[in-house]
Amino acid sequence: MFGEELAKAAYAQPGTYDVPASVVPFVKANSACLLGNHGVIAWSGVSLKDAYFTLEALENYCQLHFTVELLGGVRPISKELCEATFAIRKQMLGL
Repeated sequence: MFGEELAKAAYAQPGTYDVPASVVPFVKANSACLLGNHGVIAWSGVSLKDAYFTLEALENYCQLHFTVELLGGVRPISKELCEATFAIRKQMLGL
């Protein structure tokens, strides 16, 4: 949804063309970008509504990530356990 990882544009002075120029390198491979010392911007080739939902999803992801970090960080599980969990989910959904 956001690309391989969230794009991070360098700081650019507000009100200048440097702000959009800092985002240009990320437009093709991403749908959102963290603007250095500013905030987040999202875009879509589909609609303004789609860009809004991308921004909402990113905000929810960031809140979840922040909470996980407060609770001690991510504790990865094995690939095998992930696959077993997805198999249970498929069975429960009848897929």
